[in-house]
Amino acid sequence: MKKVTIIVSSLLVFACGGAKIISISQADVTRAAIKYPGITSEQLVEGQKLYAANCAKCHTLYAPSKFGEKRWNHEIDEMSGKEYANIDAKTKESITKYILTFAKQ
Repeated sequence: MKKVTIIVSSLLVFACGGAKIISISQADVTRAAIKYPGITSEQLVEGQKLYAANCAKCHTLYAPSKFGEKRWNHEIDEMSGKEYANIDAKTKESITKYILTFAKQ
C-alpha cells in the first residue's frame, strides 16, 4: 500500500510540478522503437512511473520535451550517480528510454 501511495503522490507532484502526464500512444512506441527496437508501451509507461517516483523525491520534474537528448543524458547520468538517489542501472535505463523518447528534437 505504501508503494502505491508513493507512486500516486509522485504522479500528482509530476502533474502539478509543470510537467504533464504524457499518454503513451502507438505512435510514441513506434518512434521509440527506432532507437530502442522491441520497446513496448508498457516499458515506456514504466519509465514514466519511475521518473515520477524517483526524481520527484528531490526536485521539480521537467517535461521530457524541455531539453534535448544531450542535456537529458547529462542530467540523468549526474542525478543517477548521486548516492541519495539510489537508482540502479535497470531503473536508470527505463527512465532514460522514456525521457529520450519524448526529448526535444
